[in-house]
Amino acid sequence: MDTKINFEGKGADSLHESVDALEAAKSLAQASGAVVAVSGAMDIVTDGNQVIGAHNGVPMMQKITSGCSVTALIAAFVAVEPTHALEAAVSALSIFGVAGELGMESAKGPASLRVNLIDSLCGLDEGTVLKFFHYFEAEEFYSRDSLPSLVSEVDNNPEQ
Repeated sequence: MDTKINFEGKGADSLHESVDALEAAKSLAQASGAVVAVSGAMDIVTDGNQVIGAHNGVPMMQKITSGCSVTALIAAFVAVEPTHALEAAVSALSIFGVAGELGMESAKGPASLRVNLIDSLCGLDEGTVLKFFHYFEAEEFYSRDSLPSLVSEVDNNPEQ
């Protein structure tokens, strides 16, 4: 299979939104058979067909270069649920984001956020995660502008 996928990323220094990489992520997932996650203000996870987004975390998380930590958490979740890798990846990203939100409550800056995030991860329980967990599922995104309205609909629906 000779599939070319054009994408460019720079991690914490990226000038693009995670949603800008959606088509590349879907192509990569379809070509590789893997689940692909793109983190950002809105995390996007796809298996090439289904797309799930998570909307947790705080902007300062970009400044603490926590990509390796969240990748390790995703790997741990997928190791436990390998037949549900898509859901496992979304759960890991969301839980990491929730821990960031909780850590930010008492953080004074990036250094204390990093420590507080780790402390929050250690102390998270199911009730807290479910209280703050925000996600949405979509078969197709029509435009980046529609994403905030999708998140608002999920956030305002207590049954989700």
